[in-house]
Amino acid sequence: MLPKGEVQLWLASLDQPEPIDFYLALLSPAELSRAAQIKFPQRYRQFVVARGILRQILARYIQVSPLDLEIHLGEQGKPYCSWCEFNLAHSGDRLLYGFSLDQAIGVDLELVRPRQISKLEQRLGYSPSSLLDFYRAWTGLEAVTKLAGRGIFANLANSYPASYPVVHFLPEINYMAAIAHTQPISSFRFRQWRDHQ
Repeated sequence: MLPKGEVQLWLASLDQPEPIDFYLALLSPAELSRAAQIKFPQRYRQFVVARGILRQILARYIQVSPLDLEIHLGEQGKPYCSWCEFNLAHSGDRLLYGFSLDQAIGVDLELVRPRQISKLEQRLGYSPSSLLDFYRAWTGLEAVTKLAGRGIFANLANSYPASYPVVHFLPEINYMAAIAHTQPISSFRFRQWRDHQ
């Protein structure tokens, strides 16, 4: 169930026990066509598993078959359906999904790891005080970008935070996540995909 005013977040692993054919059988012809255009095996599996899990979660909310769901693509290529707002992100071997009945949302997920961030610091316009501070800023920008449907570097031209509120959280060890939203949220609910199958 997805109550009004609540945002539900689901964390899933790309390393699922089912064979790839299980997830392929859940996808629409348009999704299968898009998957067939992906040349790299890792990205192909990532897309198929991510869309397959998305369809299973959405189907649970309205108690229909995953194959009966109609998922469309917006002007910027962002998937949507008629009865709820959702967004998804992936990093490392984790997937993060966000769902809301009554407002647009954007989510981002990043695996926190040491990296050379000097060029990205220049883009951000300031030097983060720590690696976590950097990932906090970066996930916030990504979440706002996905909510607004723009490229991230277009957003960097504006000061952070943008006009949308952003909530940060740590869904798992070594991961930083953010959700951007347009209206006050009465509650958040965090779920693990494997725990609810």
